[in-house]
Amino acid sequence: MIDYAPIDADGHVMETDDELRRYLPPPFEGRRALTALFPSLDGWQRSTRKLPDTEPCLQKWRKFLDSSGVAGSVLYPTVGLSMAHIKDVKWAAVMARCYNNYLYGEYLQKEPQRLWGMALLPIQDITGACEELERCVSDLKMVGGVIPAAGLPKGLGIPCTIPSTKQQCG
Repeated sequence: MIDYAPIDADGHVMETDDELRRYLPPPFEGRRALTALFPSLDGWQRSTRKLPDTEPCLQKWRKFLDSSGVAGSVLYPTVGLSMAHIKDVKWAAVMARCYNNYLYGEYLQKEPQRLWGMALLPIQDITGACEELERCVSDLKMVGGVIPAAGLPKGLGIPCTIPSTKQQCG
C-alpha cells in the first residue's frame, strides 16, 4: 500500500461579486454595479436567483481538507471562467487582476501549505495575460494560469486565436 495523501488538482472557489468588489482597483473600488462583474457562461444569471450562502468558501475548503484526507487543492475560478465573454479588453484586465488578488488574499495567503492558485488570465490581450501570469507566479506564488476558452470566437487550437503567443510569453 502506498502511504500518501492525494491532492485535488481541480478545486473551485465560489467567488461572489461582494467578495470581488473588495479587490477592485482604482477607480472602480467602492462602486456598486447594476449587473454582475463577470458575464454568465450561457446568458442565464443564476446567482441572482439563489439565496446567499453565508458560510465563507475558505471555511468549506478547510472542513473538506481536514475531514477528507486530501492534502491540498489547486484552486480555479468558477464565475471567472466566463472571462472570455468580456468584450472590453481593459475591463477583462481589471477583472483578472481583481480575481487574482482576491484568490491570493482570501485563500492562498491564509492556507499557503494546502491551497494553491491558478491565475485567471485576460486572453483578450495576450501581452497583458503574460504580464498577469508573471505577476501571479512571481508575487502571489500561484502555480499556473487559466485561459478560459468559453466565449472566444474560435477555439484555442486555431492559430489565429492567440497571435504570437510564443513570442510574447516566450
